[in-house]
Amino acid sequence: MLERIDLPDERIVGLRIDGRIDQENFDAVLADMERRLQQYDTLRVYVELEALGAMSLETLFKDLKFGLGHMSRFDKEAVVTDKQWLHRIGPVVNKLFPSVEVKVFATEEKGAALRWVRE
Repeated sequence: MLERIDLPDERIVGLRIDGRIDQENFDAVLADMERRLQQYDTLRVYVELEALGAMSLETLFKDLKFGLGHMSRFDKEAVVTDKQWLHRIGPVVNKLFPSVEVKVFATEEKGAALRWVRE
């Protein structure tokens, strides 16, 4: 499940991921991001990740195409999760994609993650 989290700052896209990401929800999130990119030069992302499930190949390609096409338009991403493997790969992601600063927070640090992504 992929759902949007309403946040007071329109420049921050809030998402909750828990399991499989279906095409319909993914397309709605992409449309929302496209709309926001028309209004703002850059966006930030706040993600609460409970579980990462599968996605169709079509959805994966859409995600890659969108991400690579707009990489420079995102400057921060806060990921809130207790998945330890994500805590370990955060620094690697920062090196692979230096235009986006990614920071991973534990579930109990949601407040800190929101403050950081707003800075």
